[in-house]
Amino acid sequence: DNNFNESYKFISALINKENLSEKEKRIISIFKEHEEEYNKAKDKVDLSVKQVKSKAYYDCEQYKTASGIIETASELISLAFYPYIIKEERIENVERKLCFEDYKAESSKYTNVFSSFMKRKAVDIAKERPACVGISINFEGQMLAGLTLSYILKKEYNIKTVLGGTHITRSME
Repeated sequence: DNNFNESYKFISALINKENLSEKEKRIISIFKEHEEEYNKAKDKVDLSVKQVKSKAYYDCEQYKTASGIIETASELISLAFYPYIIKEERIENVERKLCFEDYKAESSKYTNVFSSFMKRKAVDIAKERPACVGISINFEGQMLAGLTLSYILKKEYNIKTVLGGTHITRSME
């Protein structure tokens, strides 16, 4: 419920803002396009979470309905991180392009969902005093997390990072 309220505050602030960026206009457009679905999901998400954690999980129709409501709720909550949208338990870049500004840890809390988590992980890594850290990014859902960690290690600890993996290689071509 708190995540919904935060998302609605964020969207309301955008709607009332003047001189919107293209990204902000797109967020409002997506919200308005799905507003009815989001409002319906808000009232049902807690029950849906309980259902997928209970025996209702084994009832195909109940599971399908509950997981659909959870997915809709996740999409609304993740609008603040556009173009990254949480879909079917993964994070997806709906614009299908790298947005390197999104990986910078000092960005707004509404830009990078991984920044605070990766800052904590970077502290643990830095304690080991590595000369270099390798980060493998094999799926799109790992891109934001991997590049965020790389950025923090370089900027805050001056640790060299090497990025690899099938997804990063294909994205850079």
